[in-house]
Amino acid sequence: MLNGPLYQEEDGNGSGSPGDAASDAADSFPDSPPAATTSCTPSPGPGSGSGGPAWTAKDIKSNLDTCDGGTNVWSKAKTANGGKDPVIQEGSSVIGSGASVDTDAGVITIDPGKSKCEATQYAVQELTNQSHKADFGPARDCGGGTMSREDYIRGNEKIEYDGVHNVNTAFQACKAKWGCADTATSVMDWAKSAKDFDDYYKNYLGQNHKDYYGNLWDKDCKAAWDKKNPPPAAAPAKAPGSKAPAPSGDNSGGSDNGGANGTDDADDSDDSST
Repeated sequence: MLNGPLYQEEDGNGSGSPGDAASDAADSFPDSPPAATTSCTPSPGPGSGSGGPAWTAKDIKSNLDTCDGGTNVWSKAKTANGGKDPVIQEGSSVIGSGASVDTDAGVITIDPGKSKCEATQYAVQELTNQSHKADFGPARDCGGGTMSREDYIRGNEKIEYDGVHNVNTAFQACKAKWGCADTATSVMDWAKSAKDFDDYYKNYLGQNHKDYYGNLWDKDCKAAWDKKNPPPAAAPAKAPGSKAPAPSGDNSGGSDNGGANGTDDADDSDDSST
């Protein structure tokens, strides 16, 4: 995601139901302005704790040169990065969800503890996000106060969905060539059964990933939205203890035998409208 997390990593159980996927993804995705992160929960790679990653940027590039499932993610990301090769490094992603990308700098950061197989998949997600650098701008252009919070979240998530699809496509075609274990599953396997973006957004995408974009809207867009879409004025508050006016007219003389009751009736009417 754009300097933020996006997805929940697969847990190896092969579950593909929306309920399981939503549960699995619950702790997986946030993003930030022009950059993207994919959150997952894979087992630590063989290099974990050894003082360095289990992969190098050269390994990732070599894997994708060998096979990318027809996604062409590297060349597209390079074009979006002004013709410069993206930089891939190990480090802490924006929300610790697996990876993130700073699309302005063209730098992808992958969280520590990922195997070469996993890191290659995260790179596919973030390279896809990098390739959409020009699309993230309009998706976040909320200064005019015309973009609602929900539209902002959906617009950014729809761009990121392309990366989820690319990860699953490339993994299916390339896992053997990437050196993945026979039992390995895609880090985006939890979203594989989504029929389309609407199904993915409603039934698979983790709420925390939506909240990431929602928080960005709150910070960058809410003031403009509230200015252009002011809430309706509140109705005047009713003074406490106020009573309806006493009845007037020819029957006013009846107060001798019914005035008290008439006052009670007014009180009852006032209470019922409260």
